Amino acid sequence: MRIDRRLEGKVAIITGAGTGIGEAIAHKFAKEGAAVVVNGLPEDPIEDVPKKSNIVMGKRSLTWVVS
Repeated sequence: MRIDRRLEGKVAIITGAGTGIGEAIAHKFAKEGAAVVVNGLPEDPIEDVPKKSNIVMGKRSLTWVVS
């Protein structure tokens, strides 16, 4: 699979990223080079999003904010 890094140097804030489509988008955007902030409801497993990902590219990694 080819990764184009189209989002290099961008910041993406993704709400509803604890599960499902939001989580998938967070991983995809990070793979594309974005610095990603994920957010979700207190009952969402938002802390698990970075743990499920092995995405660490240079100084970029998934970061999360719990609301």
